[in-house]
Amino acid sequence: MPNQPVHMFSGAICGGLAASLAAREQYPVQWAFETVGGVIAGRLSGTWPDRLDPPFCPSHRALGHAVAPAFLATTYALKNSEILRNELRAQAYECSLRAADPMVLPLERICYACLSLVCSMLAGATSGILAGYWSHIALDSCTPCGVPIWGVNKLAHS
Repeated sequence: MPNQPVHMFSGAICGGLAASLAAREQYPVQWAFETVGGVIAGRLSGTWPDRLDPPFCPSHRALGHAVAPAFLATTYALKNSEILRNELRAQAYECSLRAADPMVLPLERICYACLSLVCSMLAGATSGILAGYWSHIALDSCTPCGVPIWGVNKLAHS
């Protein structure tokens, strides 16, 4: 049965891959920071199902591990994540322009450069969150208890 370190590792890998694919048309620096953002977000979200349904016993899986609610939430998130990702990319670009402006004070330039990188990482996190969460569900679906479709685990109520 996968434990927290396994879920964190697989979430990080899946989150990084998803962010990397979503950022494949970005400049190399933005691609790298979006990928890092995806790794971090995937690592965190890879444990969210167990935060929603704490693993007190092997048949602990309920709504947090359920396929149908996760699919509905993912459908909604995918519609909005592209908009958010593009907004964050636009902010990163705007901050990078300000960081390169010689008329801006040096300390401000450093702050704008950092903000640009943070916005790029957050853009990658929009992909990494979903991938990390689904990596957890995929791993748990391969265990003897499986995962519920609708949020009710029959083994827990037998």
